[in-house]
Amino acid sequence: MEQNISCITIYSSVQESLRAIEHLQAADVELQNISIMAKQIYCDGVGDLLKRSCTFEVAETGLLNLAGGMVNLINDEMVSSPQHNLNSPVNLLQKLLFTIGVPTANLNEYEQAVKDNKILLLVHGSQQEVEYACKALHSEIQQVTVHRA
Repeated sequence: MEQNISCITIYSSVQESLRAIEHLQAADVELQNISIMAKQIYCDGVGDLLKRSCTFEVAETGLLNLAGGMVNLINDEMVSSPQHNLNSPVNLLQKLLFTIGVPTANLNEYEQAVKDNKILLLVHGSQQEVEYACKALHSEIQQVTVHRA
């Protein structure tokens, strides 16, 4: 059975996230495995670098800008389906994060980061790819979290 695994790091500026993407690219991480999730409009090159981008209105969060491979995960059911129970993701942002392996216990933390105008940089793919990207991103000043589901 295939395991969903992702690595997430939070940045305060578009420039920081762009530098991180360029660092991952230099480390030969596949761009299709990298995504950005933010309220900010990242017209400073992030959307262009990651090729695909879109914007959604998310209940309680406002505009959600998404660029990269996660755009391919969006489907009609994800956008329109109601919450099934108290422990299930409640909006598109949470559903996308849950799809790539973020446990429900962590969904509110990342949603709050987006609400606070932080930028989520996500790497999703095989365990080997995600762990490699995590090592490339991790530093003494940058926290990187790996999630498996």
